Amino acid sequence: MRKRWISLALVAAMTIVLALVAALLRGGHASAAPKAGFTACLVTDIGGLNDHGFNHLAFLGLQEAEKAAHITGNVFQSK
Repeated sequence: MRKRWISLALVAAMTIVLALVAALLRGGHASAAPKAGFTACLVTDIGGLNDHGFNHLAFLGLQEAEKAAHITGNVFQSK
């Protein structure tokens, strides 16, 4: 039983080491920067943008995301 746990620990350690080596060979760093040309869309319900509820808050969030993340936002109002 003890030998089995040691074998599992060895396999786990080797997996981690191989993942680190692979990451270093690829360049290593994951980027959280937004991709150029990303477009976010907001579709309202019949309440419209100034319903002082969900639609209004979603629109404010979209405007904030446009400034902070430099994305393009589209708004489609349902009728």
